[in-house]
Amino acid sequence: MLRSCVQLKNSKVIVLEILSFLILFPLIAAIVLFAVKNETIRNWLVRIFVVVTVAATIFLVCTYFGKNQSFFLPNGSVLNYIMMVVEAAVCGIVVYYGLKYKRVIPVILSVLQTVAILVYEFTQGENNVVQGNFYIDRLTIVMVLIIGIVGGLICLFTPSYMKDYHHHHTELKNHTNRFISLLFFFLFAMFGIVLSNNLVWIAAFWEITTLCSFVFIKYTEEDLAIQNAFTALNLNLIGGIGFVLAIIILGHYFQIHTMTDLMAARGGVLFQIALFGLAVAGTSK
Repeated sequence: MLRSCVQLKNSKVIVLEILSFLILFPLIAAIVLFAVKNETIRNWLVRIFVVVTVAATIFLVCTYFGKNQSFFLPNGSVLNYIMMVVEAAVCGIVVYYGLKYKRVIPVILSVLQTVAILVYEFTQGENNVVQGNFYIDRLTIVMVLIIGIVGGLICLFTPSYMKDYHHHHTELKNHTNRFISLLFFFLFAMFGIVLSNNLVWIAAFWEITTLCSFVFIKYTEEDLAIQNAFTALNLNLIGGIGFVLAIIILGHYFQIHTMTDLMAARGGVLFQIALFGLAVAGTSK
């Protein structure tokens, strides 16, 4: 029995390390690629980063296969504050772009949802104790495979695509390193969304994907691209408000702070309103 417990503990530690690696490695890759200007070096780094990401994804599948596990992080409260900083930073960037392009709606929407979630976290954060910050099941593994393998292949072929694109569009500024860096940053956020169990963490990663999508769409800086980027941004921010509303309702009235608790819960009209907010968030994406 003792040996089985030790093996189970060691297994959970290994899986937790893989989960942490899958989330953090694309972030590190994004930072490195943003700094590298040399095309040859950048292309080789992209190949290496993709191979490592795909290998870690497959290793997680092989280690996990057939298990449902949640993972508690002792320093979860510290990470909660980091997530709040992330949310505030995303809001700051959205406000910057809104003011730069004289768009008021995204500024209002971003400030509203950020203020709401920060007030909620600072006033009730001590009561929001999450026992399973990460969670994996069969659906999680499927999503991880899609992100790691399909997303990795997209990153792999992006350098050649961008080279060809700028060969035919010499009038545009070449920001290939920023574009590729943003792809890995997007992977970081997507892994965070599907692996996190904490609703507040999911919301933070969710807003990162919103910002990434905006920057992707406006890449050419042409009028139509900017218009489409702000259209997508406004829709995503409306969805973000729905997400934040759901988090506040679920946490304050039902003491639900994780996806696993949400899936097991039942409720009346107020609970349905929270679910509707999550549906709006999903639809907006």
